[in-house]
Amino acid sequence: MIEKIYFSSRTEKAKNSDLHLHHCGSEDCAPNHDWGPAIRDCYLIHYVLSGKGMFRCGSFTRELGTGDGFLIIPDHISYYRAHEKQPWSYCWGGFHGVKAPSFIKQAGLSLENPVFSYTRDNRLKECIQDLVQSNPLAKGGDLKLTSLLYLFMYLLVDNALTPLPETGSEHIKETYVRKAVEYMRMNYPRNISISGVAQYVGLDRSYFYTLFKKFTEMSPQEFLVMLRMEKACELLAHTGLSVGHVSRSVGYNDPLLFSKMFRRIKGKSPVNYRSALISSPESLAR
Repeated sequence: MIEKIYFSSRTEKAKNSDLHLHHCGSEDCAPNHDWGPAIRDCYLIHYVLSGKGMFRCGSFTRELGTGDGFLIIPDHISYYRAHEKQPWSYCWGGFHGVKAPSFIKQAGLSLENPVFSYTRDNRLKECIQDLVQSNPLAKGGDLKLTSLLYLFMYLLVDNALTPLPETGSEHIKETYVRKAVEYMRMNYPRNISISGVAQYVGLDRSYFYTLFKKFTEMSPQEFLVMLRMEKACELLAHTGLSVGHVSRSVGYNDPLLFSKMFRRIKGKSPVNYRSALISSPESLAR
């Protein structure tokens, strides 16, 4: 049985959008049901709900099962076939857009690696099923479909980064660290913890510590303190804020703790730092 919905996607607005849904659907395949070899005119991702089958693209061939998925890239010949005894059921989403190639790359998919596995939860399945069941003609229907498509791509990208980072490429490992640094730069004024940062990037705390120190040559806590102290120096130098206000502005609710930490890092109390800067700015230019 096929459940399928198609959407118009040939307007100029659709072609020039960042991401646009072309069509989506689901199917319980008959034994040996196949498609191709042929080409598609949009990106098309199938996600296997049950059963087994085979996917081929160029010289790449792979047997796939429940929780696996495969990507068809526009204008490239591909072929897929359901298993003769355990035919698969799958759902799919076809899309295009200016940012589609970038999102596909972030998801770790390419002509050389057009398959993935998503087994950590049911969110991907539920997302694409919501796409299939949504009514594009309902009030706000297009907005709902676009938001679900972005969620679908986010889940694929997040899935590509999360599993087994210990064995991932150096680029993927560095991506975790960059993501953590960005998070700390955005949230240093708040009461954040290193455990919270590790949770944000989706890593075990101890592994996150090891990875962060490898790429920055300092621990996450050392980096956060350094970041806060540098921001404190800027505030002491360029504003008339009191030490208490500076303290709270860089994430320390206790001014005494802030002053103690500042002295340890900078060798002077915040008050003395500001006084020295006023009397001799060049002495602190380091």
